[in-house]
Amino acid sequence: MKNIELLYKEGFYPLFQVLIIHDYYLKKYNIGTSGQLIPDLEAQDRLRANYNVQDFFNIKPTKECEQLLRNHHALFRLVPGGFMVLIWVEQNNTPKVPLTDDTTFDFLITLKEPLFYNFSNLPLNDPKLEQDGVEEYRAIYKFDNEKLNVNNLSLTSIPSRASIEDRISSKDYPVESESMGLIRIKTRIGNNANYNLLDINNSLISPNFFIKFEARKTIWKFYKQTDLSTPYFTTTALPFSKGGISPITSTTGIQEDLPNPNGRILDYNPDPIVLNYPTSTDVTSIIYL
Repeated sequence: MKNIELLYKEGFYPLFQVLIIHDYYLKKYNIGTSGQLIPDLEAQDRLRANYNVQDFFNIKPTKECEQLLRNHHALFRLVPGGFMVLIWVEQNNTPKVPLTDDTTFDFLITLKEPLFYNFSNLPLNDPKLEQDGVEEYRAIYKFDNEKLNVNNLSLTSIPSRASIEDRISSKDYPVESESMGLIRIKTRIGNNANYNLLDINNSLISPNFFIKFEARKTIWKFYKQTDLSTPYFTTTALPFSKGGISPITSTTGIQEDLPNPNGRILDYNPDPIVLNYPTSTDVTSIIYL
């Protein structure tokens, strides 16, 4: 497969790029004396250098999109931060095979990381099924460039927060059984150039779109092997971080370097007050020392 620099020389230029940001993989914190999270910028630089979306997602065009790309002499390429689509252009930077305003590119997301929902700030329950007569359909996430509200799960020109609001029924979209999401990019969606692929002269704009996932925050509950009946807790909910968080302040009143949760053991807290948890939260991470 030809590298991107060589494709530039052959007249292929970016039509658009989708970059996926996940705080779990990119953030590293220290905790200050008053309990505040302080980003470890040097460590985060190292995390960014090693970041690759393919570690947790498989992304590919739908079969219909594969044919669309071929018809327009366009190429799908994975990059560490996500993926891009390049298209063969004329000297005036317009596609050799014209795109209509409604030309739409669809890409499927499937999970490679089984703990993705555990450490991501998304609902832990299985996507609910929607009933249509006797048939049932899974709810999936849709990322697109048609909604301009950056508070939703829309794909935007600035990082947006992923949440539950834009889950859709799989019956209405060309998804596969294992798909968790669909990325849909339309050539033109209005007069906002930040969200279109072509300008008024049909020249490439080459926008970068971003999807951001926040890391889940949980109370961390520690059990000592010598006393499993008396756990102690962090005083606040802390985010999952692959880079780690230290030192930890717990209900012992001592700041110390403690293991971080790996996301494998979570506990629902139906009644935090009754259970003596220091703060109300839906989920607690369990750590055995």
